[in-house]
Amino acid sequence: MNSLKGNLIDVEDIRVIRKFLVKNWLFLLGLPVLGGLIAAFYTHRMPEIYQAEMEILTKANFEIEQNTQSYTGLVQLYKNYADMTNQTRVIKSYDLISATLDKLDFELAYFVSGRIKTTRAERLPYFDINVIRVNPELYHKHIDIQIQDLDTYILSFDFAGEQITRQHSFDKEVNEPEYSLLVSKTSSLNAENLTKIQNLNYEFVVNTRSALVKQYIRNLSIENEEYTSILDIKVKDESQERAKMFLDSLALVYQEFTMETQKLLNKKTTQYIDRQLFKVTEVLDSIEDNLENYKETKSILDLTREEEEFFGQMTLAEKRKVDLELEHESKSSLRNYLLDTEKSEVAPPALYISDDAYLKEALSKLYELQFEKNLKLNQVTDENIKIQRDEKTIEEQRNDILVYIKASQSAIKDKIAEIDKQIQHYEAKIKKIPASERDILNINRRLKVNEELLQFLLEKRANSEIAKAAILPQTRVLVKSRPIGQVGPDTQRYMLLFIGGALILAALISYIRFAMFDRLENVRELKNVTSVPVLGGIPSIEKDLARSLIVNAKKRLNVTESFRAIRTNLQYLNRSKENKVILVSSLHPGEGKTFFSSNLAAIIAKAGKKVLLLDFDLHKPKVHRTAGLDNTLGITSILTNDFTFNQVIQDTEIPELKVIACGPPPPNPSEMVMSEKVGEIITKARKEYDFIVVDTPPILLISDALVLRNLSDIGIFVMNTVMATKAGTRHLEELLEKNQSSNNAIVLNNIKRKTWKYYPYKYGYAYDYGYGYSYTYSTYAEEKSEA
Repeated sequence: MNSLKGNLIDVEDIRVIRKFLVKNWLFLLGLPVLGGLIAAFYTHRMPEIYQAEMEILTKANFEIEQNTQSYTGLVQLYKNYADMTNQTRVIKSYDLISATLDKLDFELAYFVSGRIKTTRAERLPYFDINVIRVNPELYHKHIDIQIQDLDTYILSFDFAGEQITRQHSFDKEVNEPEYSLLVSKTSSLNAENLTKIQNLNYEFVVNTRSALVKQYIRNLSIENEEYTSILDIKVKDESQERAKMFLDSLALVYQEFTMETQKLLNKKTTQYIDRQLFKVTEVLDSIEDNLENYKETKSILDLTREEEEFFGQMTLAEKRKVDLELEHESKSSLRNYLLDTEKSEVAPPALYISDDAYLKEALSKLYELQFEKNLKLNQVTDENIKIQRDEKTIEEQRNDILVYIKASQSAIKDKIAEIDKQIQHYEAKIKKIPASERDILNINRRLKVNEELLQFLLEKRANSEIAKAAILPQTRVLVKSRPIGQVGPDTQRYMLLFIGGALILAALISYIRFAMFDRLENVRELKNVTSVPVLGGIPSIEKDLARSLIVNAKKRLNVTESFRAIRTNLQYLNRSKENKVILVSSLHPGEGKTFFSSNLAAIIAKAGKKVLLLDFDLHKPKVHRTAGLDNTLGITSILTNDFTFNQVIQDTEIPELKVIACGPPPPNPSEMVMSEKVGEIITKARKEYDFIVVDTPPILLISDALVLRNLSDIGIFVMNTVMATKAGTRHLEELLEKNQSSNNAIVLNNIKRKTWKYYPYKYGYAYDYGYGYSYTYSTYAEEKSEA
């Protein structure tokens, strides 16, 4: 069948692919199956992972202009999403998760240990464990606990590379160098189920807070519903109940966090007002005492209408002055606060007394910048470029506020100076009043000013208490925590991963085997990898048949047909010489060269040719065994001058086939092969026989074959499918080229029957095996008549 050269896929490519699959099907099928079994076992041993979720509504406002193309709308949208990002960072921050775990008792983890799998348990049914103290080396290690009887239990664990086992009593506090704990048995532990419980193995693990926080941060996922201020919060845990408990606690802690800043601001404002009230109260008490004493001393009853008018005007002026001084003092406190960066993490209480709209807005912006920076610090360090940029923005905002405060204080001083002039004017009017009346007037004025200030502070304090009562969480739980169910392990993912990995590994191993260790299995493959002519192939036969002249005993076997084809193809090599000396060798021992040389000589003899078979394998002679002859006399007998050529020739069951065996193996076989008498033997044989077949040792081990090759006309090298490789054929070509040897051919032996099943007893096999020449009908008819 001709190759389809014009097609995208050549017929030879299909054969290569088929061979690749047939040779490696066990790897390609077995490894993925093994990978699947390993994945199933691996996922079975993995802990079951559950998930719970809840939804929280934050304070972000997504009601923006419908025309989002406008600059204002886009800015608002960006701020909303930035706020949602901030809220997400807050929820996943280390401090918030740690505060959540403060409300839960998750430091101890319980397990039930089975033969194959260790399962997580919510609690241990037969006893409670209270760990008081534990050595840091025991953190995150599994500590085995097994019930010994109704009163004792056994602890075992690995500590500093040593396995420690101790027996303790229930309901008694244990103090050991490595730990202190109290194990209390429950009512479930009784004599009825003791036997069953004694066979159970329990474990517990003491976790550190930092490890737990990192674990829940890693297992916590937060998603923002698009165009809303709703956060969908999910958490994974080995226990479904623990996951739900964690989310419930997280919601409470997060709500407390949103109120914390408001409560702190309200607290600082109240404290500031209380300090001012204390001062004003002290002043009022002092003034009232002075007024009462003065009236008793001077016996003053009342003032005139004109004097009351002056007194009222002066009182109002001093009231305005006190208000301005209080505002000046507040701004001074605010200025000192802004200059003290360590205290400027929270908005100052003076903000709630000042009625300056610009100042309120500027301080709110400063606080927002500080808050955003603190959120980012949960994710990055101070050296981060974003933090440095935020700090620069905060510093610029702080400087702007300080400049504004300085200008405001300057304006306040100017107003106080004007009020002082008014007060001086009224004081001049009052000076005309008698001294006693004037003194009482001044006391009353001071009393009224402080009373109004007291009233002002009391109103502010009442407002602060009202604001405190109105503090509410800025978030609301829309959907309470609820379990989703088991989400891990992802068995399908691990299956695909393991099977895919095993398939890749199998393909890699198969490719390496195919590329580097692939055996040549038929003549076609051998012809594709070598430039040396290929005479044909010999099918695989039983070992017992390989030790005989099978072409004479089994005339209708495929192996006999193959030798006939090789004999036909052999006549096209070295046509220039009438008498032919054929050397047979191989690369390795055990490739079947003796079997081939003996049967080749026999098949040529059966065609009516006089054939002499010479056993020149003086190291391990086998020709006499194949021909069923004696090895007493042979080649070595001639080389040692003990016998002549004609004396050592032996007849066989085929009349035209004669054999000279090796004879007694000599101590120096390689030296004997180099003897001049070897040439005389070949020369004499040429004169008397049509063909001389010379069996020689393997050329990779011994150089005898290369020496004898110079005396032969044709060299045939037998390759066995068990050892035939591409590297072997290249090495053979290099040897032949190095020795400048021509008229060589290769025969492939031991071709498996799976290849020969397509070729029953007939003469049409030459085409299918890629022989160089067809096996003609006339030749077949001639040989059939022989048989």
